[in-house]
This record gives sequence, C-alpha cells and structure tokens, in this order.
Amino acid sequence: SYLCMDELYTFIDKKEVRAYVWTAVGVTKRERKFYFLLFIFFLTGLFMKKLNKKILIMGLPDSGKTTLASKLAPLLNAKWINNDKVRKAADDWDFSEEGRTRQAKRMADLAEKHKQEGNYVVCDFICPTPKTRELFNADFIVWVDTVKKGKYDDTNAMFVKPEKFDFHVTSQDAKVWATQIAEKIK
Repeated sequence: SYLCMDELYTFIDKKEVRAYVWTAVGVTKRERKFYFLLFIFFLTGLFMKKLNKKILIMGLPDSGKTTLASKLAPLLNAKWINNDKVRKAADDWDFSEEGRTRQAKRMADLAEKHKQEGNYVVCDFICPTPKTRELFNADFIVWVDTVKKGKYDDTNAMFVKPEKFDFHVTSQDAKVWATQIAEKIK
C-alpha cells in the first residue's frame, strides 16, 4: 500500500498556508484511521492558532484601559488579566524601566498560559515601551489614546506611542469600542 499526496492551498489571515491532502491508494483501514487522526490534529492546530489570541489593551494611565477590558472580555468569553491585580499579587510596585519589563514578562506568561488552555485573553496595562510590547508579544493590540498626558510624570516620560497596533481607540466610550473590537477580532 502507498499514499499519494496532493497539495491543497488555502488562505488564513491573508497568509498562504499549504496543506496536504493524502489520497489513499491501497491503504489499509488502520492506516486510513491513523492518517485521518493525524489530519484532524493538524486542522485543530490551525484553528486553535487562529482562534486563541492574546489581546493587549494599552495606553496611558486613566485612558480607560480597564473599563474597556471589562466590556470586551465578556463579549469574547475571554480571560481577563488586569495589570493592577497582577502587580498586587506579585507585591511588585517597582515602576522603573526594569520593573515594567518584569511586569510585562509576568503578564505575558499569564496570558500565554490561558491562551494555551484554549482561551482568548484580554490584558490591560500601560505597556509603555516598544521593549515591553515586544516582550508581551500580543496577537492583537488596542491602543487606548484618549488622554495626551497621564497623571504620573515618570510614565509620561517613558511612554512611547506605538507604531504598530490593530485598533485605535480615541474616545472614552468603552461599550461602543468593545463591540467594534470584538467584531474585528472574531
């Protein structure tokens, strides 16, 4: 018995994905079952990568990140990770660049754990520098750009406007924005 392989092309997120369809020729029932299960495993992996996302809601203090996250998480049936709660649990109130990098790593690790369990994950935190954003490695970035200056001078000095984001929030109307963001993500 042997297998013939035909290529099947499909497009996911505007990227070409090459999938292979195995045509059974003289294959035993046991071998067909094995290849079928392997194919299902492959498809499941593709869909899980497409469905599960780490969503970063970032911006200056008092811009409305937490309010937006509280409205968005239920719309996506997502796990919600709030920066202030994570800092409190870690008892880490260091707001230096090193402390913020540590916090981004903590947030990324928690979010990745929930994502690997098959969940959308919504995280709200300032994420002030390109380094912290890169470390977090979001699948979808929401920039909440509703205040030009936050209440903390050190955060204002450190904050770098993002060059790359998927959604730009420009006013504090969390319910409306959450609905639009959820539609774009789904």
